[in-house]
Amino acid sequence: MVKPLFLLLKAGRPRQSLKNLSLFTGLIFSGWLFIPAKFWTTVAAFFIFSLLTGSVYLFNDLLDLESDRKHPFKSKRPLASGQLSVPLAIFTSLAGFFVSLYLGWALSFFLFLGMIGYLGLQLIYSFWLKKQSIIDVIAIAFGFIIRVYSGAAVIGA
Repeated sequence: MVKPLFLLLKAGRPRQSLKNLSLFTGLIFSGWLFIPAKFWTTVAAFFIFSLLTGSVYLFNDLLDLESDRKHPFKSKRPLASGQLSVPLAIFTSLAGFFVSLYLGWALSFFLFLGMIGYLGLQLIYSFWLKKQSIIDVIAIAFGFIIRVYSGAAVIGA
């Protein structure tokens, strides 16, 4: 039981969650960093957004499974290497989408809207934009902008 959980965590690329620290931008520049309610709301938003982004990475790996298996580095990822089953990855990715969106909605309607925008962008990216040079980089940058605005919106900044 522990091994599949570890593999799911690894497949969600937790190091990439560092990008979600951009949610703290609004908190820092609003001057509200040391207001406990605002701080802990942003911390909650960080973890909720991290669940969403991890689910997106897992979903993207499902879409790219065949090409990842042929790639020298990506072939070592849990899904591409066959250590993680496809049905479990599908279930976990979809569950992560729904749970994170529900938690985002429960925390703040505006966070929820940002998460919907981010998810929509990432789905379009996974299916099409990543194959378009220059536009793919713009889409990645826009993902950071969505995070910054979501972080500001969740605390009313």
